[in-house]
Amino acid sequence: FAPEDGAKVKEREKQFGGARIRDLLSETGATSDVPFVTARLSVEDVIKMMHETKVKEVIVTEDSEADGKTKLVGVLSEDHIAHSLQSGRCAMQSPVKDIAFKKLAKALPSAYLRDVAKALDFSPYVCVMDEKPSTKKQAGMGEHERAKISLRKAGGSRECPHFLGVITRIDLLHWLATKQK
Repeated sequence: FAPEDGAKVKEREKQFGGARIRDLLSETGATSDVPFVTARLSVEDVIKMMHETKVKEVIVTEDSEADGKTKLVGVLSEDHIAHSLQSGRCAMQSPVKDIAFKKLAKALPSAYLRDVAKALDFSPYVCVMDEKPSTKKQAGMGEHERAKISLRKAGGSRECPHFLGVITRIDLLHWLATKQK
């Protein structure tokens, strides 16, 4: 990230204090599902699915050829699809992998919300990833803490086991609004 001026850093610290992603998830009780789609689906198929299910964004995944595990490719929003079609970057039959927003910020449930706010200045989404066994101790989060997190699920663990959900700017604003009551 680019260096920030001290005033902006202090403002974020004042707004979010020591709150973490797990606090946002448990306190707001967020339960919205963001559907998963496979990277090889056509833009047209995803548009139809988004229209039928009334969602504005989807998570794009694909199976790794190396180990067969599902990996996160990116996020695709209705605005991104519209822009890609209008600019000629894709056609209706193009695979969604070609236009998915791939520069995703990722964070663990133990990350500070002030850092999420900073990441949202550069990316429209922050993907919340579960602690992997090798990083659990580094993050200072034990099994009992992980079990308490109320997750904003993005389709379930079958599709992408370490992916827990997506945080957007509106999620942070909603959390701030609930804290001011």
